[in-house]
Amino acid sequence: MHSVTCPDVRELIDLLQQSNPCAKTPSALLDHIAACLVCRGALLLFMAHLLQASPSPLKTTCAECQHDLAAYIDEESQASFISAYKAYPHVWWHLWTCADCAQTYQLVSTIRDAEQNGDLVPLHCFPDADKAREVGAIKP
Repeated sequence: MHSVTCPDVRELIDLLQQSNPCAKTPSALLDHIAACLVCRGALLLFMAHLLQASPSPLKTTCAECQHDLAAYIDEESQASFISAYKAYPHVWWHLWTCADCAQTYQLVSTIRDAEQNGDLVPLHCFPDADKAREVGAIKP
């Protein structure tokens, strides 16, 4: 794949306006958007317009974002991106402005998607090591 540029992101925004704004975005585009302030701002303004969001971001700490992040991801997965935004607007805004929380969001979403696709077997907790060996979760 060629190196992603700002015109590629503008093309993505045009496609989002014409079709499904909730579709998955290719990771190369996400990487470019994360590194390019111009594209990040353009996409933020587009999404804020699409969601009819308040023009000023809500002030949210990383702790507040992390507290609601799992619920935001669950809402996004079970209902829709728009539903997650409406239920947790402070998380949505914070993910645009905090690289650390955005990375946590991406990692958790990737793990969730892998579990849902059957690519990752859910981890089970066994309080008793003998029981874990019995079911084959760990080797003797």
